Amino acid sequence: MSTAAKYHLIMIVDDNYIDRYVAESCLKKLQVCEQVISLESGMEAIQYLQTHQASPESIPDVILLDIRMPGMDGFEFLDAFAQLPESVRTHCEVVMLSSTIDPYDLDRIKQHAIVKRFISKPFSKEAALSL
Repeated sequence: MSTAAKYHLIMIVDDNYIDRYVAESCLKKLQVCEQVISLESGMEAIQYLQTHQASPESIPDVILLDIRMPGMDGFEFLDAFAQLPESVRTHCEVVMLSSTIDPYDLDRIKQHAIVKRFISKPFSKEAALSL
């Protein structure tokens, strides 16, 4: 007997393939969501959200966002995300997913009202179930 997934769609934004694979595998195995979108850059994620902003079913319920990425890092993503339409911003819960222990990064995370919480890498079964 299968239980219903808590979320329809979760987006993982991380430049590290292994980290994306681990998170996606946990989410699918534990049936936390019906669908996972796995992207390797903040820019790809912003472009996806802009392209799908008129389709609520394509907007993720949760965005798992890494901090350290080439090009557009997690904080730059948050700045760009803040410029998206309210319908997108209010639909998505942003969760920072990072291995950082840098106090400066942790303070910056707290300053972003968009970020609902922080999860330390590596992503785990417990982290998936806590979403």
